[in-house]
Amino acid sequence: MFKNGELLKRKLRRYVIPAVAVVVLAAVALVVCAAVSGEEVYIYDGEAVTTLKTSKRTVGEVLEEAEIIPGEFDAVNPSADAAITPNMEIRITRATPLFLKDGVEGREIYTLSKTVGEVLSEQGIFCRELDAVTPAPETPVTHGMEITVLRNKQIEYFGDGGTLTVNTHAYTVSGMLEGIGVTVGAQDFTEPPQDTALSDGMTVRLVRVTTKTVTDIVSIGYHIEEKSTSALTKGTTRIAQQGKNGLQTDTYTVVFHDGVEVSKEKIGSEVTREPVNKIIEKGTAAKKTTASSSSSGSSFSGGGTASTAKGENFTYRNKIVCTATAYDLSYESCGKNPGDPYYGITASGMKAGPGVIAVDPSVIPLGTRLYVEAVDGSWAYGYCVAGDTGSGIYGNCVDLFFNTRQEVRNFGKRTVNVYIL
Repeated sequence: MFKNGELLKRKLRRYVIPAVAVVVLAAVALVVCAAVSGEEVYIYDGEAVTTLKTSKRTVGEVLEEAEIIPGEFDAVNPSADAAITPNMEIRITRATPLFLKDGVEGREIYTLSKTVGEVLSEQGIFCRELDAVTPAPETPVTHGMEITVLRNKQIEYFGDGGTLTVNTHAYTVSGMLEGIGVTVGAQDFTEPPQDTALSDGMTVRLVRVTTKTVTDIVSIGYHIEEKSTSALTKGTTRIAQQGKNGLQTDTYTVVFHDGVEVSKEKIGSEVTREPVNKIIEKGTAAKKTTASSSSSGSSFSGGGTASTAKGENFTYRNKIVCTATAYDLSYESCGKNPGDPYYGITASGMKAGPGVIAVDPSVIPLGTRLYVEAVDGSWAYGYCVAGDTGSGIYGNCVDLFFNTRQEVRNFGKRTVNVYIL
């Protein structure tokens, strides 16, 4: 007979242990079969092809098993969650990086599109009639290419005296001007400035700047000096020296914008002719008391009849012995240039010309008709009228008009009889 428990142990060794061994062997066989009998798939990644026998259930698991990682913008077909089927083809389309610039702003993008036109459509970018795209829409997309959308801007351009409507793809004012062949000088400027970004409907103005050096001739007034002399009796005067205005040349830098003066800066001044002071001598000698002396001291004589150089007789009210000088319409004589509103206009309002002479109104009233000739009768100025005054005309002095500067120089200073008619 068996001892307690001995029978049980023998039964376990006989039946249970072989059964466990059979189960373990079956499990191993299943694993081996599974490894050998997995599904075969084909992975296409660009030019590379990977063949894989796998027991994975989804596309995503298979790609992970093959250590193939799609990028964020790449396309996987079928999708990552699709179930694996026998002889499945998995295709990966890699996104192409490129730079897209629309107007001034640009950005990097990744695209699955094949042409430039498809990229624009994919990005929701539409071109108007006058817009342009580089490269052309039918151009194939390549790695790292730059696509630029050139937006048309219609600009109103004002410059060089004209107006022009400009359609341009330029980004800035300077680019637009270069596009229409306008050269901006070193001193020229634009409104707005050349580096300003263009926008549709903008107005651009080109201002041409020129600088010139100009001179102005101005008159320097003279002073009046009074001197005492015993050669004249007390209470009488005479002009010992005629006054003459000086001349000063002022130099300026003048700036013009489109031909219009905008600034004028004085850069120099030079006295080209010093003024000559007028000298008036005042008598200090005692007056003679004899009748004959008193009469001889007077510059006026009574009226009478005289003859002209042509032998024509005329009647006069008084005759005065005067010192005569000459003047014309030059700047040296009258201190004015053509264009001055008072050029050629006398103190009486008459127009200066032959026969119009300057007088001291306290001696000869303006408007008085006169006849002038040399005291010895060798020369005659003829009939004339007292129509002007002068800064150097005092007392018994007259200034006779001549047409030319040469006649004035030839005349010099002479003593004349002035007949008051």
